Amino acid sequence: MDENWEKATEDFVMERVNYHGVHENEETADAYMALKTAYQEMEKALKGTEYEQLLRDCENAYHLADGKSTRFYYNAGLNDGIRALTQR
Repeated sequence: MDENWEKATEDFVMERVNYHGVHENEETADAYMALKTAYQEMEKALKGTEYEQLLRDCENAYHLADGKSTRFYYNAGLNDGIRALTQR
């Protein structure tokens, strides 16, 4: 694949990923906000060493979910790119 084509493809995919990331549906935004709020409340309520690991586990699960969501949006952008490229 030539360099210009590769760059154009990457730019297109990233534009779509960024678009989907900024324009996530309301249900997704609400779900993340609820999760963030619950985590913040839990962090205030749970003090002490025995709860620190539980908080870190929760935080790790949140970041994993966020990463999976980002990957989903990347794949959505990639699929859009492939469709656009094959429909010429």
